[in-house]
Amino acid sequence: MGPIIALRLGAAFVPVRKRGKLPGECVVASYEKEYGTDSFEMQIGAIEPGQTVVVIDDLIATGGSATAAGELVAQQGGKTLEYLFIIELVFLKGGDKLDAPIYSIVQADD
Repeated sequence: MGPIIALRLGAAFVPVRKRGKLPGECVVASYEKEYGTDSFEMQIGAIEPGQTVVVIDDLIATGGSATAAGELVAQQGGKTLEYLFIIELVFLKGGDKLDAPIYSIVQADD
């Protein structure tokens, strides 16, 4: 979904993937899941210092993976402008952990 939105906005798209999925040198951020720890990566130089970023993801639950994506942006000197989700599991309060406003299309309370 991210590439389509970026194309429509005339903006750049930068993928965040699980560790080992991207070529070249990457920055890494780890996050807690219900059953352990995982890591995300982003290619070094994909975001310029001072660049503003919108993080787009399909689901926010506990906020761990979104927090890791925001950390990757910050590691490269970028600033997260907002987070956009298709579904937000409001009762888990994952958005409370994030460093920018969140927007969701569908909100589930239970």
